[in-house]
Amino acid sequence: MNQVIKATVLGAQASEFDGNFYGKLFMCQPVAQEDSEGAKGLSVFSIAITKTAYEALKLPPSPAEAEVDVRMKRGAKNAMVTECIGVRLSRSGSTPAPTSPTPNK
Repeated sequence: MNQVIKATVLGAQASEFDGNFYGKLFMCQPVAQEDSEGAKGLSVFSIAITKTAYEALKLPPSPAEAEVDVRMKRGAKNAMVTECIGVRLSRSGSTPAPTSPTPNK
């Protein structure tokens, strides 16, 4: 089953070992409920990425808003794993830079 996630993409990394490709796509989202999640600010997470999707990935040097195509597949010990099969950057390509707070006068 394929799905689309709208997320802020931070970057990706990959390696090959014994002919097997291992890749991760790093994303973040704002923490929705600080009390129940035990976190503040941004929550950073990663999912596996296919070799084809990794090689086609063209990211700017700053975080980028994107639609991430994912699929569920069976992983180790029969667990379901989410895997990225494609990334489409938003038209703007990146998130706006954070603004500095204005000093009190």
